[in-house]
Amino acid sequence: MEMKETLAAAGINVSEFARLCGVTRVTASTWVNKRHAPHHYLRDRVAKLLALIVDATEAGALPVPNDPSSSREARMKQVKQALLSVKSKA
Repeated sequence: MEMKETLAAAGINVSEFARLCGVTRVTASTWVNKRHAPHHYLRDRVAKLLALIVDATEAGALPVPNDPSSSREARMKQVKQALLSVKSKA
């Protein structure tokens, strides 16, 4: 599955993915839109994160409910909790 489709299925936008990877939104956007690949120092981390996102999506932990009244920080916390819940089961 392509990175863009993986993120869409999980309900994770580029900004959220960037925060999870520890890079800027612009950098993550170049990966998602296939203009550049992740730097070789980050490839393994990004691949593991994407695999975890796929697992969380398949387990039903993602996408998290979208609550327009919640803050960006609260949404990121929900996404991280969903990923950690799947990781701890592995």
